[in-house]
Amino acid sequence: MEEVIIYGYCSIGEAVYQECIRRKLFVLCFCEDNKIRKNKAHTDIDIFSLDEIVQKKLDGKFLICIPNATPVIKKLQRVGYKNWELAFTYLLKEHYLYDTYLLKSKEVAIREIESCILSHESLNVSDKLFLRSIDLEITEKCSMRCRDCSNLMQYYKIPKNYLVEELINWLNILLKYVDEIYEIRILGGEPFMHSEIHRVIEKIISYSTVHRVVIYSNATIMPTKEMWDVMENEKVSFSITNYGRLSRNLLNMQQELDKRNITYDIHEMGNWTQCADIKKHNRDRIQLEEIYNKCCAKNLVTLLAGKIFKCPYIANAVNLGAIPIIEGEFLDLEQLDKMGLEAKRKLRDYLNVKEYFLSCDYCNGRSFDAEEIEPAIQILEPRDYVVIGGDIYGK
Repeated sequence: MEEVIIYGYCSIGEAVYQECIRRKLFVLCFCEDNKIRKNKAHTDIDIFSLDEIVQKKLDGKFLICIPNATPVIKKLQRVGYKNWELAFTYLLKEHYLYDTYLLKSKEVAIREIESCILSHESLNVSDKLFLRSIDLEITEKCSMRCRDCSNLMQYYKIPKNYLVEELINWLNILLKYVDEIYEIRILGGEPFMHSEIHRVIEKIISYSTVHRVVIYSNATIMPTKEMWDVMENEKVSFSITNYGRLSRNLLNMQQELDKRNITYDIHEMGNWTQCADIKKHNRDRIQLEEIYNKCCAKNLVTLLAGKIFKCPYIANAVNLGAIPIIEGEFLDLEQLDKMGLEAKRKLRDYLNVKEYFLSCDYCNGRSFDAEEIEPAIQILEPRDYVVIGGDIYGK
């Protein structure tokens, strides 16, 4: 009986595990470096980090259940594992639609599985540029003021909404060079602070190369009827964080989502780490690579103020003017659009090749095993920060 290790304790991993049972494969364990997922396990199968698997000298074929598989492949190669396979061939629609999921609702699990299939398939098409997700920050405004917000919303002194025409123009440019996007994630701040959010959603829905729109909300603001009418679409889903008493419209929002049959996921606040400070650490290259490799947010591609970033921390730190502008650490869409045939290659290289960013030197780091802090502590005024400024031209 062939022995396998399922890389990724997630909804995708759950589906692959059930397929392994059907194929009579022996699952040695799940491989999962995220201690939060490990601590919330709903399985009798052992869950080990990759380091633990190396220490235990476990040997089996790794079935990669992470949509963004390239960093995982590199990680496995670094520790000497060459026997791996992308898990999308184990995700059969006639099976995963009816499998059992304990980590997420079935609707959300299926959405994650679909994104994994498309992500893995795209790796076999050399000229295709596929984005699993991109965060579209439509507003700097938030209805809460969390002291330790990892997206740095607590630092904006005069937050603003971005014009609908600007947002649509940036998306149009991006979609000239990206063949397919599984989901565009609309956020802020709190996206419903933007009174014209429905116009942005309506445009995104119209793109044939965008599969889904996910709205990230803290359930403080109830959308208007005009917004709800646009969002009542099979492409639209919600990801809601429950902040307890602060999420004053949670019940109303949930009832409306149920009424309109809109897919949603509600998760409790928590799992916050101390990653909201802006401070230069003077790390060397090896330390920067370590910070980057351990980061849980390094592949959260973000579109902010007409620029593409690999992570929301750098995006907002640059937008605030709190860290230097470093050549090559983000892409300006207007400039990209002037490159003609080179634009797609430039975008692909930026998204896939970077090993670390010099901008990582200003972040505390966002590793999966970082110590947790109390979430959502509210403050009365925006936090102060030092405007570092200046240009650095790195390699």
